[in-house]
Amino acid sequence: MKQVLLLLLIFGLVPHAEAQGTRVLPPTAVQSDADLDIVKYVVTQGRRRVFENAMKLNKQDSEIFWTVYAEYEQEHGQVDQKGMKLLETYLKNVSVFTNEQSIQFTNELATLQQETIALRVKYFRILSEKLSGVTAARFYQVDDYVTAATKLDLLDNLPFIGEKSRR
Repeated sequence: MKQVLLLLLIFGLVPHAEAQGTRVLPPTAVQSDADLDIVKYVVTQGRRRVFENAMKLNKQDSEIFWTVYAEYEQEHGQVDQKGMKLLETYLKNVSVFTNEQSIQFTNELATLQQETIALRVKYFRILSEKLSGVTAARFYQVDDYVTAATKLDLLDNLPFIGEKSRR
C-alpha cells in the first residue's frame, strides 16, 4: 500500500492538502494499516475542493447540492476502494501477468469504469430533480473532468501489462 500511496503522491493523484493548511505526511511516515484511509481522505478533500470552485452555487442550491454530494461521496468511496485494490494488484503483478490474469484484470477494470459512469449518471439524475438541469450537468462535467484528469495522470506513469517500467 505504501507503493500505491507513493505513486499517487508523486504523480499528483492525491491533491496536496497544503492549500488548506493541512500537511500530508510522506509515505514513509505513514503506518501501513492507515495508508488507505489517508489516501481516501486526501483524494476526497481534493475532489471536494474542485467541486467547490467549479459549481458556482447560491446558498439555497449549495445546501441541497452538498447534501446530495455527501451521499455521492459515500458511494463513490466504495468504487474508489475497488479501484485502489485493483491498482495495488496491477502494481504487484504488471510484469508477470498471465494471459488469464490479463483478461481478468481488464474485465475488472471495465466493470469498475462502468460503475463509475453509472454512479455519475445516477447522481446527475438526482441533482436534475432537486436542482436545475444546468447545475446537474455541471456536476456531471466536473466529476468527469476530475476522473479523467486523475486517470490520465495515472496511466501516463504506469507500465503496460508485461513491462517492468513505462520509461
